[in-house]
Amino acid sequence: MNAALRWLASLGWRHRPAAEAARWRSGPNDVLLRPRLIQALQAHRFEYRGERYPLSAGGIDQVVREVEGLSLADGLLAANERFYRLLTLGVTVTEFMPDGKKHQPTVPLVDWEAPDTNQWDAVESPELHTTIGAHPRRPGVLGYVNGLPLVVIEGPASGGHPRAAPVHEAIQRQLHHQRPDETPGLFVYAQLLLALGSGEARYATTGTPPRAWARWREEPGDGTGSNEPERTVRALLRPERLLELLRHFVLFDRRLGKVIARPHQYFGVRAMLQRIQQRRPDGARQGGVLWHTTGSGKSLTMVFLARALVFHPDTQACRVLVVTDRLDLEDQLARNFTNGGAFGSAVAAKKDGEKARVGSGRELARRIGRGSERIVFTLVHKFTTATQRPECYNPSADIVALVDEGHRSHGGQLHERLRRVLPRAACLAFTGTPLLKEEKTSQRFGPIVHAYSLQRAVDDGTVVPLLYEERVPEMGVDDDAANHWFNRISAGLTPEQTAELKGRYTSRRAVYGAPQRIELIAWDIAQHFERHVKRLGLKGQVATASKLDAIRYHRCLEATGLVSSAVIMSPPDNGEGHDAIDDQGRLEVQRWWDAHVGRDAQAHEHRVLRDFSGDGGPELLIVVDRLLTGFDEPRNAVLYIDKPLKAHNLIQAVARVNRPHEAKRHGLLVDYRGILRELDSALRDYQNLEARTQGGYELDDVAGLYRPVSAEYRQLPALHAALRALFDEVRDPSDLEQYRQALMPRFVDSGSGQGLDAQQQRRDAFYAALRRFTQCLQTAEASRSFFDDPQVSEQAIATYRAERRFFNGLRRIAQGDAQETEDRSDSGPEHLRHAAGPRWQRLAVREPEGAYLLTPPARTDAPERWSPEKARNEADLVRARLRKTIQVALADDPYAQTVFADRLKQAVAQTQALFDQPLKQYMLLVRLEDQVAARTVDGLPGALADHPLARAYCGICRLVLGEEAFARTPPDAWARQALSIDAVVGRAMVEHSLNPHNIGFVIRQALLPELFALMGLEHAREVIERVVEVARVRMERACR
Repeated sequence: MNAALRWLASLGWRHRPAAEAARWRSGPNDVLLRPRLIQALQAHRFEYRGERYPLSAGGIDQVVREVEGLSLADGLLAANERFYRLLTLGVTVTEFMPDGKKHQPTVPLVDWEAPDTNQWDAVESPELHTTIGAHPRRPGVLGYVNGLPLVVIEGPASGGHPRAAPVHEAIQRQLHHQRPDETPGLFVYAQLLLALGSGEARYATTGTPPRAWARWREEPGDGTGSNEPERTVRALLRPERLLELLRHFVLFDRRLGKVIARPHQYFGVRAMLQRIQQRRPDGARQGGVLWHTTGSGKSLTMVFLARALVFHPDTQACRVLVVTDRLDLEDQLARNFTNGGAFGSAVAAKKDGEKARVGSGRELARRIGRGSERIVFTLVHKFTTATQRPECYNPSADIVALVDEGHRSHGGQLHERLRRVLPRAACLAFTGTPLLKEEKTSQRFGPIVHAYSLQRAVDDGTVVPLLYEERVPEMGVDDDAANHWFNRISAGLTPEQTAELKGRYTSRRAVYGAPQRIELIAWDIAQHFERHVKRLGLKGQVATASKLDAIRYHRCLEATGLVSSAVIMSPPDNGEGHDAIDDQGRLEVQRWWDAHVGRDAQAHEHRVLRDFSGDGGPELLIVVDRLLTGFDEPRNAVLYIDKPLKAHNLIQAVARVNRPHEAKRHGLLVDYRGILRELDSALRDYQNLEARTQGGYELDDVAGLYRPVSAEYRQLPALHAALRALFDEVRDPSDLEQYRQALMPRFVDSGSGQGLDAQQQRRDAFYAALRRFTQCLQTAEASRSFFDDPQVSEQAIATYRAERRFFNGLRRIAQGDAQETEDRSDSGPEHLRHAAGPRWQRLAVREPEGAYLLTPPARTDAPERWSPEKARNEADLVRARLRKTIQVALADDPYAQTVFADRLKQAVAQTQALFDQPLKQYMLLVRLEDQVAARTVDGLPGALADHPLARAYCGICRLVLGEEAFARTPPDAWARQALSIDAVVGRAMVEHSLNPHNIGFVIRQALLPELFALMGLEHAREVIERVVEVARVRMERACR
């Protein structure tokens, strides 16, 4: 972390060694630098009747009490949200003024407008203690602003090789330290978290899941710095940038949790703010278009902009009118604005969002002409009736209209009405797919102010890439039978009637909507989904051309018994759908609607979407037009297309499956209509448009919308070769033991007494290579074209499948040998999984996590029959298992842990002398493993033989006092004391199981008097802290 400290120092932060910062903290559980906070408060001045006054000692104490008194009883995120309100809104105190009156100024914790007046301290590796027990933790670097730890930076682990440290290890440490039994008190205050790896960096905030940690991309260019970690630190931790981010670009959402803006949102809002401040000759504010690709969080960007308008001095007087064209979008935006603090406070009440919504055109007219509301939500269609009322006019230039999806319904007369009643308003359009024809969007709203391309979104991990596969069904026609049938039903008709009848039955609608065709495709969809998507816990959509097709698909899919489905569409009298249907079809739709939806369509849709976002059914949503735009569900992974789509409608639809999810590497488009030509055409149009934006992006920036499945499975030869290359030293490819030996743990001494597994990085490389190969093969097997491709032979497919079986079996063996219960081949978010590479020189320290197989497997083989290679592998396996057992299973018995750790060192030294006799090595280690399993240690009272926990507490006393002092007290006295400690701990754990933070306090309070009499204050405190640590371990195991 020395490099991070150097970068911070160059930005104006002052390096504070941990020892210096410790003098400003009241103890290892205190994370604030209280004197630094008080110093900053003493410098603050508030105004009263034209005079400036300092805070009194009582006022400063009120602020400090508010900041220190944040409880974790409601959870970490709730406490962090309370502190964020204090940070951004300030603390109101009571001051008694010289004139005898009471005054209540609001005191800011930081000076937002003048960053240099704040105190910027960077503390290196301060020691913090866990909430249960006194287990030490040392975060990499803490960034303090006025004594408040607002920034936490984690880098390469201590003892690890900094050039080979993947960034996901730093992320995992950040998440681990937020656990309730770790150091959550630090993250009550932390606002920006950084994870630095070897050449990579990610940032997030408190509570951010691994998949949502983002890479910072500075605009324009790459920013200053020789590598990504340096550029990230310099970009985000410049004092003025950090304060701007924390004040304007952090929000709390009830669904997403705490959110910090991504780079495209930050720079997009800044570009919009600059645009709004520009004026036209008539004094009106300038407008423009923000084009951020679908799925990149436009609604949150609108919230960030609305909040920035509140605080910016040039726009504080502006009113905000949020315009959209769909009720569900209005619901979503109102919810996001309420949760995100766009109403001028960190959190607004639900009623604030409801009051901001317009119920009728009459009400919209009143609010436009005479209203004073800060934010108003309306549907664009309400302008039709609103503009007919005389009061519906406002020439103010301090109105900002935020128009969501500005390409869809805001054209023609509706758009003209909006501009007529708000002639000087700044109209800002937010869209993922601007209307291309004659660039109407930019003509109406102004130029594209900021763009975030499809390819950049994929590169950043904001969205996942899309794979396209065409599965147009082949349907034969029996010409003789068709002609005979047609001649029979047309007998007696006039030539004109015959021609009309023939046209009806040969129309596109008749062909694509034929029941036999829908049944055929439904079976294909059901089988594909059941085999390749369902087992991942993901969902899908079926896009159909008409309501009648949707209903028929639903019936056919349900008849397969393989998947569950539901239909979401507008009421029968609504003109939704591409294909017209006849009277009989409309009657069928009406009957289905009455039977399945009834009168409350909104409740039906809400219920279906709620279930779709959960683990159960429906697994497929069948839609016509609804939910092909503005529908964001991360589980949605595959779109089956059986309808014509063009231009922006096509790009909007396919983007329904590009939201990131832990189980989703890509979104899949399965085309039954042959829309590939339209897709390519739409992409070329958007390439040309993006080239004309102010960002000046390359023409191929949009090319990342999709790629054919063949581009994915043709990576298989290279991925297979990379997997095989990890085992170049294996002499006999048929000998499993040689592969196993290549991955077997190898522990070396780190110099600090802690064993380091030199093979960990190699196993990580194997897991990553196997995961990439396996996932690519799974994608290939889900594609019909893989098996039809003449470049892929049947022998190659058989080889790939055999290799997958072999290496997955090897993976399970390697994980068992290393005592790794986590499936490292499939864990972690996609944009983090590629961090590990074949750099085998790294030495990794792994903290124990999860549950381990600590009981040795039954020994059924006859060791004397083993080959030397097999015996050596088994000896290495027992050695690794012993290390893990002593480290993890004996964590609740420090004395036994110490005894057996010494015995293991002796055994390892003896095995080194038996290098050429692996069978004797194995037998020596097996005998020690049997002793560890029985926990047979000497020197403790025999009366505790049936009381393992009391025996552990007695062992702690022996460790702390030493052999000589321990022997001065009779064994029966130690037995009674150990049983007493066991009773105290057991009672505390039972009585405070719902609030484990109190367990340590209760144990200390009960044990200190009796242990003080037995061994003195210093030894008593050390014994108690070790007892509390054992209680923490027991509590962790009980919660698993």
